[in-house]
Amino acid sequence: MLLFAMFILSTCLWGGYFAISLRWLVIAWLSANWPITLANCKRVDFFERPHSDGDEFRVEVAYSYTFEGREYEGSTVFNGYGGSSSREKEWRLYEEISKNRERLPIHVNRLTPSVSCVYSGVQCGQLFHVGFSVAGWLFCTVILFIAYQSKGGVHHEF
Repeated sequence: MLLFAMFILSTCLWGGYFAISLRWLVIAWLSANWPITLANCKRVDFFERPHSDGDEFRVEVAYSYTFEGREYEGSTVFNGYGGSSSREKEWRLYEEISKNRERLPIHVNRLTPSVSCVYSGVQCGQLFHVGFSVAGWLFCTVILFIAYQSKGGVHHEF
């Protein structure tokens, strides 16, 4: 019974992680088809955060835009974006946004115009999270199945 409870718990945890990861992946995929409008970049910053297993770099942006006659503000670089360990990649991102401050092209969700992003499309980090959540669930399931079998699980007589 304890193994079954552990299976349900691991399925809920890994399933939740999978659902969140998949949501960000789908939004990123759909954002490639959102209409593009020009925004005025109010702020773009480059952050470096020392980390025990390598430094983390991140670009933060704040912009305002008009879509279908209404004013909005946004701060999303990519959907599901969280920075990376590549200083060069993040610095290029920072420079690209900085050079387009006055007329920054952004993607706007037509159904919810308050939702926007500077860059659209699926990023490899989003694919990683989906794959990692599936691998984590499979790993826990296999370990629990092995534990169940070693405790004298179901035996078939032939």
